[in-house]
Amino acid sequence: MMRADPSASSPPELSERMLAVIEHRATRLAEVFHLSEDDLDDARQEITLAILRAMRRYKPALASPETFADRVATKQYIKLAIRIKRDREREAALDTDAVGAAIDPRSERRNPSDTRLDLEAALATLPRGLRLIAEDLKTKKPGEIAAAMGVHRSTVHRAIVQIRTHLVACGVGISED
Repeated sequence: MMRADPSASSPPELSERMLAVIEHRATRLAEVFHLSEDDLDDARQEITLAILRAMRRYKPALASPETFADRVATKQYIKLAIRIKRDREREAALDTDAVGAAIDPRSERRNPSDTRLDLEAALATLPRGLRLIAEDLKTKKPGEIAAAMGVHRSTVHRAIVQIRTHLVACGVGISED
């Protein structure tokens, strides 16, 4: 399969690094969720659109345009991963029990102990530093963790994004509800 060149139809405001970030996030989604070429192209477009929309809020004093775009792309990656996972779960529910799932797609909830085991398994595969932060998040706020570590709050918030991205990639149900 030939990949479409993301720079071919991209606006000139996007740097090469931004295009690389878009391609990386979209390709990662395709790998994790086995997306078709069309779905991969849709993911690229949605990430690009999210960055272009967010650039209106960009403040040069806070970060470089590339760093800002990377954070926006990461957030969009998480949103897309959650949506893909949710859509596939709904499709599976409709396939197994069309009548019940059509009335209430959330009627068949997983056993909480299964979810806990999935979460523990996914957390165990995190790098040590992220795993420690994830453990601390059970009882502490991000600001408290940052103070204890002697780092800025934004460092902990970046780690939280990495943890969420990892959990989504492991298939642990993270919901925006």
